[in-house]
Amino acid sequence: MSSLSTISRAVRSALSAPKAVKATVACGLCVVATSAWGQGQPAGAAADAGDTITVTGSRLRRDAFNSVSPVTLITREEVTAAGFTSATDALQGTAVTNGGSQINNAFGGFVTDGGPGANTLSLRGLGAGRTLVLINGRRVAPSGTRGAVGVADLNVLPNAIIDHVEVLRDGASSIYGSDAIAGVVNVVTLDEPTGITFEAQSNNPLDGGGEQNRVSMVGGWSGEKWTFGGSLEYYDRSSLTLADRDWTQCNVDGRRDPVTGASLDFIDPRTGQPKCYPITGTGSNGVTINTIGTQSVTTANAAALGVAGYVGAPGSSGTTFNRWRPNTSVTTGVVGFEGVGGGTNNLNVRDTFDPRTLNRSLISPTENTTAYFQAGRDLEILGNAELYMDFLAHQRQSTQTGYRQLALDYRVGSPLIPANLAFSVFGPDQGTSGGSNVGVRTFIGFGNDENKQTIDFYKPSAGLRGDIGENWRYDANVSFSTSDAQYKQDSWLTDKLTYAGDVVAAPTGTDPALVRNGLTCRINLTNPAERCIPYPPLDNALIAGIMPADFVDYTWRDAVGNTDYDEDVYAVTFDGPLAMLPAGRLQAAFGFERRDMEIDDTPDANSIAANLYNLTSATPTRGTDSVNEVFTEIEVPLIANKRGAYELTANVSMRYTDYDSYGSDDTYKVGLMYSPINWFSVRVTQGTSFRAPALFEQFQGPTSGFLSQAGDPCNNYGVKVGAVVANCASEGLAPTFNATSSIRVFSEGGAAAGLEAETSENLTYGFVIQPELGDAGDLSVAIDYFDI
Repeated sequence: MSSLSTISRAVRSALSAPKAVKATVACGLCVVATSAWGQGQPAGAAADAGDTITVTGSRLRRDAFNSVSPVTLITREEVTAAGFTSATDALQGTAVTNGGSQINNAFGGFVTDGGPGANTLSLRGLGAGRTLVLINGRRVAPSGTRGAVGVADLNVLPNAIIDHVEVLRDGASSIYGSDAIAGVVNVVTLDEPTGITFEAQSNNPLDGGGEQNRVSMVGGWSGEKWTFGGSLEYYDRSSLTLADRDWTQCNVDGRRDPVTGASLDFIDPRTGQPKCYPITGTGSNGVTINTIGTQSVTTANAAALGVAGYVGAPGSSGTTFNRWRPNTSVTTGVVGFEGVGGGTNNLNVRDTFDPRTLNRSLISPTENTTAYFQAGRDLEILGNAELYMDFLAHQRQSTQTGYRQLALDYRVGSPLIPANLAFSVFGPDQGTSGGSNVGVRTFIGFGNDENKQTIDFYKPSAGLRGDIGENWRYDANVSFSTSDAQYKQDSWLTDKLTYAGDVVAAPTGTDPALVRNGLTCRINLTNPAERCIPYPPLDNALIAGIMPADFVDYTWRDAVGNTDYDEDVYAVTFDGPLAMLPAGRLQAAFGFERRDMEIDDTPDANSIAANLYNLTSATPTRGTDSVNEVFTEIEVPLIANKRGAYELTANVSMRYTDYDSYGSDDTYKVGLMYSPINWFSVRVTQGTSFRAPALFEQFQGPTSGFLSQAGDPCNNYGVKVGAVVANCASEGLAPTFNATSSIRVFSEGGAAAGLEAETSENLTYGFVIQPELGDAGDLSVAIDYFDI
């Protein structure tokens, strides 16, 4: 059997011993910790005589499980007992990681690194880009969709064959590279699975929705000089929608008078209760639907506009209105409409609820299929070398259901505007009027849209490890990771809406399929080859969201993009003793690592052209980078088995990093562990890091995004003072203007925008208490302080 197998057997023996201290081994990274869920921390249990292992945060082998750096072990049994269905859930739900927000399937409606459906891990709240994820001590390359792919997606982990997960809660850039600033997570697979095991697990919430099911098969075989094992698994998580939970269906602001305790919420005249609305992406008060926007109508201008005698809806206030809701009983003023917004009116007067909003994803559904294979062969040459390999293949299919409002703009003078609304000049072009002023804006509850992602991830790796002489070892490996992803979203096309709103009387002989109410698009007159379906007439049915199918087909399209991310890693490590000191062996390790990275994200052509109406635009993100790193580590046992100094050990590591993009720098880490007695230890580490920006941070092109409409500085600018008043007035906005769409912002990355490499300093210190209590049981307490 290989030397790794021998070590693993020794470690498994320690793990099964009736003690709280547990330890395990993996190529390149191992962790020592207690078995307590999410809280483990080692002291100094000895290994079996003659065995040496590698301890977390170090590349050195030793004959004890103690470690200068704080570590935590999460075992397979603990994950199962806690009811988690995956390592992802376990990692995101433990005390080690839940001090900060973790990106998971609840973020499907947000712009996140890796795109919707990605699950990432952030230690110490420093972001996933500063937490390194490994499988058996080797890097997990980034995967995901859109241009901001830069971190590992936990969905790719081979859950079925995982033995345990090890978390290094300390900066380790000098040991593992620049992305280990906040810590390291290492997923360790079963060393030698035997036979075939089938597993099935189902989690079903009592209230329904969000069900999780997993089926898997794990198997392995071994001979005198070889081992082979692997796993196949399928994981399915059902959608959890807003309709599935009471607390997401009808929210209220919950404001109360601090003195009387009386509710200060807006009282809905229709129910007599505080106005409620489903959780939305626009925050409190929901999204405007079933409403039109006009220029402001006041007591001062109503007669001139020909709408004297206008009326406000129940619950409205004041005499100024620029938002209206259909009401066929209104026969004066703005005939057929009642005022619901503008002036001093509360936003809750508007219609904001559509039953289809409850179809929105609270937890986005996903289907994951994962295969993992590993093998080893003793060659009996090159220092009793073992040839090893593993292969990880993963596919994720995830979707998110949203809700969309359509603000449809009718130009001033459009024959599609009814006579009772012809008085209005809403304002300048909002983006789809071809430069013409908008007469009436309709706020239509369009319905549900869908985003979808398909990611194929592959990671083959192979290596050779063996002995050099009697005490030194080498380990050389290569891996080639590829993430190939496609993403789709539904959207209106701005140019189609613009064409469709520019209508004229249809000349005789126009194709009847292109004529509505005797009107056709002007584009048909200038470019007959372009099919164009004109706007539907502005009427109550349209305002209520009933839209002609041909118009929807013409303006509403799938936008499809592709993201490819490749990472190749070449690494070699040597470790062994330099000398025997009175307190133990003086040990050293050194090695070299090279990484080549490439990203190619190509958004849909309409996204590149900023032609997705009220959605973000994005240009291609393409670029490459390479890094060469050399590192060394030395551990010096200073004192051992003395009165008042059971152990005193120093550890020093250094790393030189050279990026093609951002140049070079060196980092270090110095650690010291002191144990005055065998059950009490004090430790301290201090180090630095150097991190070049990720590929997407370097090469991402200008990308548009949106902020909440509530932040528009021109909202009700008439009551403000300063330059904002003149600026907003110069845009032709009324003093009572209120933004009805999100604010578009633009951002870009890369050195061109002044982006620089990142450096940091990391200080951690703490103590471990692990007394032997005999028959009373075991106690392990660890307290660590970090400052990054």
